[in-house]
Amino acid sequence: MGAERFKDQIETVLARPVRPGQAGRKKTVGGLSGEQERMGMSEMMKWKPESGKRMGLRPHVVLFAIALALVPVSGHCDWLSSITELFGSKGKGMDTNIASGEASHIKVVREVALEIGRAPTPHAMAQTKDGGYVIAGTVWVPWATRVDANGNVVWRYELSAYNPSAPKEGNGHYNGAAVLQDDSAILCGEMALPPPPGKPSGGVAGMLTHLDKAGQVLNHQILYPNGDKSYVLSRLKKCVPWGDGVAVVGHVSRFPKQGGREDSFWLIALDGKGDIKWEKLISNPGDGVLTGGGTFKQIKVMSDGSLLLMASHPVNNAPSDKATRFDIEGNVVGEGIIPGSLTADRSTHPGSALYLFTQTLIPKFDTSISLWTLDGDLANAKKLTGKAEGIGTGVFYRLPDGSLFLVGSEYRGGNAAMAWISADLNRQETYIFKPVHNSAEIDNALPTGKPGEFVTARRVSHVSDQEKRPGVVLTFVQVK
Repeated sequence: MGAERFKDQIETVLARPVRPGQAGRKKTVGGLSGEQERMGMSEMMKWKPESGKRMGLRPHVVLFAIALALVPVSGHCDWLSSITELFGSKGKGMDTNIASGEASHIKVVREVALEIGRAPTPHAMAQTKDGGYVIAGTVWVPWATRVDANGNVVWRYELSAYNPSAPKEGNGHYNGAAVLQDDSAILCGEMALPPPPGKPSGGVAGMLTHLDKAGQVLNHQILYPNGDKSYVLSRLKKCVPWGDGVAVVGHVSRFPKQGGREDSFWLIALDGKGDIKWEKLISNPGDGVLTGGGTFKQIKVMSDGSLLLMASHPVNNAPSDKATRFDIEGNVVGEGIIPGSLTADRSTHPGSALYLFTQTLIPKFDTSISLWTLDGDLANAKKLTGKAEGIGTGVFYRLPDGSLFLVGSEYRGGNAAMAWISADLNRQETYIFKPVHNSAEIDNALPTGKPGEFVTARRVSHVSDQEKRPGVVLTFVQVK
């Protein structure tokens, strides 16, 4: 399935500028906003003023950076004593109630504060065998924690920086987490390395950490593709259970002495003990000089056991994504190019169908959202388009009745948000976490195992109305 097949369908993404202080404001004509006027009275009762928009380029990331600059940061002694006071070494999390919304299809069951006094950024979540969760990200250095099914902290782990001279936010971070059959955890990420003698920079290396269920280190590795240190930028971006082990995917770059640059995706298969079985590079060419290839976005294990890799793949300067499917030995068994900036469904469905969600901003600031359905060979694409607006989507699940559950941020204000969208893509209810600007985009969510219940973790600038310090909050959500 080539790009030419979709040439007439690819739409140009337009970025709408947002001025300071204007996020969320709407121009009103005749008593109705533009969105209300277009939607009509029959749909207006379901319309939520705060509902967001998704674009191929995410402008709310800029707003998130500004918000982070305003987050108060306590000293190490302050946050450490606070955590000890509230949790102990294995203490119980503090229930919070800082979220508010009006979506009847989405109900926050409860929230638990995992960190208070500092604010790690959670990038990934994985479910443990006993129904708990491993959450991984960064707090200046790579950070992870394990909680039980109720959100009580079991252990915390932080990795010392390899490069003390690097900016605190640049030392390293975990990007992904996966749990093996023995309930141990694999954490994947990247680390800034100290410069060798006479060199200004040590580059960035891939990083794998293996922790047992009690949080003790079983193995820690700094990795380069096949041990080749000429790849000065080696990043491991995501890891998921695959077969009897774990699949790890990243991207790497090197700059040959003869000039130019080489970019590749990096695929690693781990066995059930967390050891490397095989690894391979998949060429990801850019312009060969300054610009790298497509940006890695997501991996997903399909119901037939194959591994799906999603990456951006612009066609004629218009946004599109390339989907590639690998068998358990790393052989390519299917690929396709689909227009739009896409997010793959995280749900597990019978059969091999793949569902991809995209939203496009088009002239006059109207939006359209679409759901692509592809067969197991990533061909025979079918597209359903609806009138709902969507949100800036980090994760989405297709529910058993065909409706969608989205987690991310609302477009106008960049605030953390969730949304329910009907199966025909024409109705939407949006839940925005309050107070606004307290937390930005959420890029993780997992089903808990209870019907219709999900859990997500997010960084907040203050934990609750009573506790004004920053932290990390675990939110349990019922979706119907």
